[in-house]
Amino acid sequence: CDLRVVEQDAVMGVFCRRWGVPLIDGGTVRLPRLIGHSRAMDLILTGRAVEADEAYAIGLANRVVPSGEARQR
Repeated sequence: CDLRVVEQDAVMGVFCRRWGVPLIDGGTVRLPRLIGHSRAMDLILTGRAVEADEAYAIGLANRVVPSGEARQR
């Protein structure tokens, strides 16, 4: 995705790892290219949640907007 806009209350993560589902959608290739190998491995291996502000700080999101305004931006 070229432009990643998230709302302030958004929560992101690689949640399939919590249930042992293998990553078969190419995320293990694309995610490190986007946020770096170390950060990507943290998300992939732990399955932890990333809130909007952290997503922006690590480069997972380009912009954080108030809730309900993502489609307008």
